[in-house]
Amino acid sequence: MNSITLYEDKLCLVSCQNERLKTQLLELNQTHSATICTPATCGENPKGEDGIIFPLETEFSIAIRTADCTPIYYQGEKEAALVHAGWRGIQSLIHLDEKIKAVNPHTIITGPSICDNCFEVSEDFHQEFPESKEYFKNQKNKQTFSIKSLVQDQLNEHFPDANLKMSTECTLCQSHWHSYRRNKTTKRNFTIFQKR
Repeated sequence: MNSITLYEDKLCLVSCQNERLKTQLLELNQTHSATICTPATCGENPKGEDGIIFPLETEFSIAIRTADCTPIYYQGEKEAALVHAGWRGIQSLIHLDEKIKAVNPHTIITGPSICDNCFEVSEDFHQEFPESKEYFKNQKNKQTFSIKSLVQDQLNEHFPDANLKMSTECTLCQSHWHSYRRNKTTKRNFTIFQKR
């Protein structure tokens, strides 16, 4: 099992590939939406949800699944949030949602996701982020979008007092992570909140 573990205030946040953990967790119905739920409302939105806010004293272990998208964990004094941020969610600003701001996070951690050099995009993709021209790069006959850098800059701007820890792990160029862009896999990396 590959893991990135944070031990803080007796909490554990782990990114892993362990499919066996799936049955022990509260999971979201992820659809690349901009919807955020709570443990009480998880699964109620027919269009899905890609973020969850929960009390730190929750009785559940909570997981989100990714395979190139960015998992983001926010920890405040009494609440926390987990967000699955794909490019559509980032475009919709799910990672900067007012509900997450209300958590007042002092710590934000991103898990493994596709890196700036690997996120190859077409010319049409410019329409999706017209205000973010500086994040588009032309390199070696391909165009990339620096999505990790965009997320980092936005998190730093909107949560200036939070301690931001950005994972440098790339799900595409590091083969020990599942990557949809690499081989269209249906397997996913899990980011799990578990009270210790």
